Amino acid sequence: TGNITANNITSNNIIAMQQANIGNTLIKWANTTTTSTGANQTIAYYTISSTDIVGVEFLVKSYDSTNPGDTKYSVATVTAVTNGTNVDYVTYATAFLTSGTGALAVNITGGNVALQVTPSSSNSTVWTTQVRFI
Repeated sequence: TGNITANNITSNNIIAMQQANIGNTLIKWANTTTTSTGANQTIAYYTISSTDIVGVEFLVKSYDSTNPGDTKYSVATVTAVTNGTNVDYVTYATAFLTSGTGALAVNITGGNVALQVTPSSSNSTVWTTQVRFI
């Protein structure tokens, strides 16, 4: 029993963001593409209330879409805790084929918790992100 809510959001460089509310858990997912090796590029961001301490878990899949013969794939899990002002995170369970696609980080930017990446390639790298809040 309960309610499930789904939304579609288009914002910033995020191609499509969707969400589902299941009880007290919020699950969102998005796709975006990077084309440079610039540091701390935001690939997903979410508004967090500064009055709540929130657990955040990101599941991130990425692949180099430019060179199919030199395919780089990776999957990682990033776990973070934030109160809307500060954030602490750890990246673990990283697996890749050929080589990694980038270094992940979580930061607070403009009142949002942001999943960021420093890509290892200037090729088009596609990032698919699923995030769960509790």
